[in-house]
Amino acid sequence: MNAPALRRSAAALRRRTPAILAALTVGVPAGYACHSLDLPIPWMLGPMVAVAVFNLMGAPMDSPPYARQMGQVLLGSAVSLHFTPPVVAALAAMWAVPVRGLEHARSSLVRRYVKGVAEKG
Repeated sequence: MNAPALRRSAAALRRRTPAILAALTVGVPAGYACHSLDLPIPWMLGPMVAVAVFNLMGAPMDSPPYARQMGQVLLGSAVSLHFTPPVVAALAAMWAVPVRGLEHARSSLVRRYVKGVAEKG
């Protein structure tokens, strides 16, 4: 990255800092509150709902640079830790359930498409 681009990036981050701090100020307590209430996935749902509510009310909210990507890495790592040989064997034994669901969705979309074409024709 060249010097002018780096300066623009730093300036953009400085402009976004108050909105980032606002989102963290709302999100962290919301995550803790949901954790204290023993809700499922509290550190994801609490901040997500709280920040969304404040954002919809017009409060400027923003996320830190690369926060989404870092969150995806952490979530993917945490979920993949539970894929043990017995879990994979259990999932393999249930392979027909998602296949049937996909087939039902496909046939439903085809019927809807054919019905729409017939009504236009």
